[in-house]
Amino acid sequence: MEKEKFSWKKFFQKLEISPFKIVGLIVLALYALSMLALIYWGLTTALKTQMEFRVNKLGLPKGMPWEWEWSNIFYVFSNFKIYINTATEANKPIKFGAMLLNTVVYAGGCAVISAVVTMVMAYMTTNFEYRMSDIITKIVIITMILPIVGAYPSEMQILKTLGLYDTRFGSWVQKFNFLGMYFLVFQATFKSMSKEFSEAASIDGASELQILLLIVFPIVRNTLFTIIILNFVAFWNDYQAPLLYFPSFPTLAFGLDFVTRYGGNKMSIVPMKMSGALVILLPILIIFLVFRNRILGNVTMGGVKE
Repeated sequence: MEKEKFSWKKFFQKLEISPFKIVGLIVLALYALSMLALIYWGLTTALKTQMEFRVNKLGLPKGMPWEWEWSNIFYVFSNFKIYINTATEANKPIKFGAMLLNTVVYAGGCAVISAVVTMVMAYMTTNFEYRMSDIITKIVIITMILPIVGAYPSEMQILKTLGLYDTRFGSWVQKFNFLGMYFLVFQATFKSMSKEFSEAASIDGASELQILLLIVFPIVRNTLFTIIILNFVAFWNDYQAPLLYFPSFPTLAFGLDFVTRYGGNKMSIVPMKMSGALVILLPILIIFLVFRNRILGNVTMGGVKE
């Protein structure tokens, strides 16, 4: 009896892996390696002196790990500060702790508000068949295709007119919108949901708000939580909005941008810039490690098990 020859085609067919999946895995692997390479370069650069960085830009720092320039990290924590002008004080120093608080308040509040408003609007346009629902969906798609140019001056003028300019509450008010890709994500989620539970609750006398909070929200909570985390990361890295709309409450991203461009001291050298970037990255990394199961988990789309 002849021994069957090995065939890669049959091997991949048994594993149910198509050439498209293989190419996709290779692309994702290369992308992951490129990201890890950047993190490696940033970490190794942050633990060098400026003199060593000039002669050794890619390699590990010299000496044993405990001999590396760990003092760069501690220097950032103690000397990372900027100066701003307020209505009552000129050149007011803002230190790392204050910028960290501003960042958490801004990123956390805006992430929750933006995700919840988007979810509610997507639920309304999906479950209530009105002509306006289709119009709103088309507006969202159009705004994603056509770039909005010149909106900053009008937004700033509106905030100043309403007395919300340069306030934390004003930064939250700006996020009461539902435009963007996540609106379509929520819509797809709601359209794939079974309406049996909602209809049964409605027959029992539940209001639309009760249906949303007690039935719909538990089903889409994984999707909502994931979008909140993604929004939090985006707002954490945002420096443009704090610079324009609430300059009296600078965030860490704004502070890092300011220090790297106008520092004029030890913070302006490349190893210290990388140290500052790693310090800002650390909270996001901790959040990912704590909530990685929820972020990477499957979205619950069904009902309850009997």
